[in-house]
Amino acid sequence: MCANHHGQRKPARNATTRRLRFWEYTDAAHCLVIGTCLSHDDLLKIGRKLKLRYDDNILDHDVHSYFVSKANLESSEARAMHKLLDQRHGGIIRIVSRHAEAELLGLWQQMKDGGQIAGALYAFMTLRNVPQRLRARIFGEVHMLSHLLGASYRQQSAETMRLQVQLEETQARRARVESALHASLSEKSGRVEQLENELAKLRGILVCNQSATDIVVAPRASGKSQRAIETARKRAQLAEADNARLQMLLDGSKRENNRLKLALRRQPVQIIDEDVNADLDGCSILYLGGKNKLVPHLEGHAKMYGARFVHHDGGVEDNITRIDAVLPSVDCVLCPINCISHDACLRAKHGCQKLGKVFIPLKNDSQSCFKQALRQLSDERAQNRTYD
Repeated sequence: MCANHHGQRKPARNATTRRLRFWEYTDAAHCLVIGTCLSHDDLLKIGRKLKLRYDDNILDHDVHSYFVSKANLESSEARAMHKLLDQRHGGIIRIVSRHAEAELLGLWQQMKDGGQIAGALYAFMTLRNVPQRLRARIFGEVHMLSHLLGASYRQQSAETMRLQVQLEETQARRARVESALHASLSEKSGRVEQLENELAKLRGILVCNQSATDIVVAPRASGKSQRAIETARKRAQLAEADNARLQMLLDGSKRENNRLKLALRRQPVQIIDEDVNADLDGCSILYLGGKNKLVPHLEGHAKMYGARFVHHDGGVEDNITRIDAVLPSVDCVLCPINCISHDACLRAKHGCQKLGKVFIPLKNDSQSCFKQALRQLSDERAQNRTYD
């Protein structure tokens, strides 16, 4: 009986409580979960364990996209990510699994307010007892947090530019003050040296007068020399006080300069194109094709103009039919004709003609060509606003 007892199989887990793995997601939550719950270093560490090879100039976005594509399959990458997140957030998973369905929304709000967004997101997305409506709500809330972070980054960039201008003004003012202080210090030092020489001469005269045999002249000379010595001492003390005051001003200028440098280092520095006339606020731009490694730079240029940037690689990895779904949500399409398939370019052009969207073919996929198109759009929009 003991043998039979130990040989019995454990009852199977209920299908409603068994957890979902990455490759079992049906609501395209892979990108959100990986981007929120795993850092870039986590992905590189997994890649090293799996002996993956990366190009030297690979972008963070490329690494993220690779693991997102592998998460859809029961791959070694998906299993490694699932295992790492299980180990990291096992406690939160157990807490969520013990709550009834009616309590899950309140539990999510509590964990989100407590800063446990990464662990709570992973737990709610992997447990089958979480209703689909709640999954969709959590997905939307975390997605919107990324937009809030983007807005915060724009504010930080503006503050950085303000500090940069203030630092440059302070450095120029400090250079002028230091130049004036050094000139004044040199003048005061020369005056102190002159007074010290006069004092030395007067002391020599006093010594000579004290050794003189003339009883009448010696006291006179001694009294006059003593007054001259006292006058020289007072002048030297005044000069030293001026030197100390000037040195304090110089030290204060250096401390203010160091404070601004420290504040600037705490902010991300963003270089803004002097030719930018940010007149595309609220405009959505679809960039079709091009090289993936240039996409972050192009998106940065678009943000400088206040435009929203959307990218589709023209069918390399993105489905070419997705162009039809994206076109209604954008205002114009920029298409580098040297780096896109003929079919994707024609599909976008015909779609723009049908929907009344602006279609601008670019002669190449360079950043300068992209910025020239942005300036053209900005100028046209400014002219239209003037006519209106």
